[in-house]
Amino acid sequence: MTATTDTLVVDIVRTLEEHGLARDAYQLGTEFDPEALERLVCSADQSIEVRLEVQGIPLVVTPDETRVRRDE
Repeated sequence: MTATTDTLVVDIVRTLEEHGLARDAYQLGTEFDPEALERLVCSADQSIEVRLEVQGIPLVVTPDETRVRRDE
């Protein structure tokens, strides 16, 4: 993994932990490909918004942040 991927993974893990999901409750590599997500987010313009779900927690990943998706 690259430094950017590491940062993205850390942001995702922190966000999941803040919403009650323990680190041992999942493996990101089985939920999605962190390196592919990093390539997608880094190669797109600032308006990209990737939506994914990890163990029932809906996330939004942008170049600037990772957050839990709220019903919109």
